[in-house]
Amino acid sequence: MSFKFRPYTTAASLVGAICFLTSSLFADKIILKSGAVIEGEVFHQTSLLIRVRSGTVVQTINKADIKRIIFEEARKPTEEEKLRAEAREHARLADEARAAREAKLAEEARKRKEAEEKARNAEKPREITHAGAIWRSALIPGWGQYYTGRKRAALGFGAAFGFSAGLKLYTVAGATHARKDYLTSVNQLLIATVIIGGPGRTLSGLEYVRLDERQNAIRRMNRKTNQDVYATGLLALAYAGNIIDVVLYKPGKYSIVSFGVDSSQARFAYSLDF
Repeated sequence: MSFKFRPYTTAASLVGAICFLTSSLFADKIILKSGAVIEGEVFHQTSLLIRVRSGTVVQTINKADIKRIIFEEARKPTEEEKLRAEAREHARLADEARAAREAKLAEEARKRKEAEEKARNAEKPREITHAGAIWRSALIPGWGQYYTGRKRAALGFGAAFGFSAGLKLYTVAGATHARKDYLTSVNQLLIATVIIGGPGRTLSGLEYVRLDERQNAIRRMNRKTNQDVYATGLLALAYAGNIIDVVLYKPGKYSIVSFGVDSSQARFAYSLDF
């Protein structure tokens, strides 16, 4: 038995096989009422018959025997669309997951940057300015000294200003009351003069009493007024000393105010060591 290789025959067989496989892979399906299934390409039909090609075999089928026909061309786009929709959904979910990861990483980076900035600010020493000390002492005596780190000086100036301010309030109240007493004594003297008689006569005992009260009121008013003036000067001195101290202060160049108390007396010293 001999076998001859015929290229044309082999090629024809190969093409036929490819056509058969292709027709089987993308074939229409004809489901008969008997339950049989015929796969092939429906290439021609009439009102009564259809013709199906399965590879090289062509069959003619009566439509009365057919239960259902599934056309591959009509079904394939639906499956492809479903696959495309699934691919789009997977891509969307992947994009959302990637965006969520990127947002999380960005948030973590922002928090890390804020923490690093806070740590740097905590480590950075506070900047103390001369102008800042001056306006603080101008607003509240002793605050500027406390701002520059001199707590004892701040306590001293604050206590001095507070004491002088309290003394000023006390003397203002005393001077006000003394002036009211003086005006009351003057009114009482005028009333006594009108009741007893006019001027140009010998003073009565009541008038002497009222006149003496007026003199005492004048002396008390003058004394209280002088006390108020002294308290005002002391208050101005405490405030001015506070301002001068903070204006002249330069760290490391000279010492400022020192306060101390020993067994005999309180000491106050201001030294400039240039």
